[in-house]
Amino acid sequence: MTEFDSLLDETLEAWKDARDGITDEFRNIPAKHWDYRPSSESKSVRELAVHILEVAMMMTGELTRPDTDFHRAPWPKLLKMYAGAAYRAKTRGELLRLLVTQHREADKMF
Repeated sequence: MTEFDSLLDETLEAWKDARDGITDEFRNIPAKHWDYRPSSESKSVRELAVHILEVAMMMTGELTRPDTDFHRAPWPKLLKMYAGAAYRAKTRGELLRLLVTQHREADKMF
């Protein structure tokens, strides 16, 4: 079992493992299926990738602020404050790259 210097280090390692697994699963889905939606109430693969990114970007941004406060704005506004890159990414490749780079950047910020 890995020894960690802090709870933060252990959390960041668990987050990396989860993100790597999710990214690998997204890589397994061909681009032509990224907009498939199993039902009208379901998110597509693309929408799931954007959702993962927007929440991760917002959480990273808020948790690394010296004056963090998750109540300073409504949830949708907080997401929009941080997730511009996720909203601009349109292709499968752009989203896959962003899943990797966003996590690296978050790790550095923490």
